[in-house]
Order: sequence, then structure tokens, then C-alpha cells
Amino acid sequence: MFTSVLMIEKALTSADVEFVTTLHGDEAVSFHVLLQPRGDQADRLLRAIDDLALGELDEATRERETPEGDEAREPGERALEVSLRA
Repeated sequence: MFTSVLMIEKALTSADVEFVTTLHGDEAVSFHVLLQPRGDQADRLLRAIDDLALGELDEATRERETPEGDEAREPGERALEVSLRA
């Protein structure tokens, strides 16, 4: 059995779920999903570079719209719940 640990900052997309759930074919897999909401400790420049590298230009330009610190808790909890259901 494979154990996959996913460290995410936002809810998984359907493409993400499809990718991680089919990665090991028919093998049994268990998942542990950890969500770290974006906060003051994260480096905005590195996140923007990641977004650009992944071709997510819209995400890179909306970086300042993402809640941080205590404001990120509620959206983070919702994102984790959505990801776990998916």
C-alpha cells in the first residue's frame, strides 16, 4: 500500500484529484492531506514564481487578494473540507 501525503495551500482542483488518485494505478493508496493556509511566513515572490512556472498567470497577478494569517483560517478550513470530500 502506498501512502501519499499532500501539502496544499488551497483546495484541490478536479484535475489535482484525478492526478493523485490515479498516480499508482490499481494499487491501494491512503492519503493524508495537510493544508497550510498562506500566511505571513510565506514568501510572496516564490509563490508568484511557482504560479508562473505552472502557467497560472491569473493566480500570480491576484496574489495580494489571498487572505493571510488569521483571515486565512476560515477559507483554509473550507478548502481542506472540499479537498477531503473530493
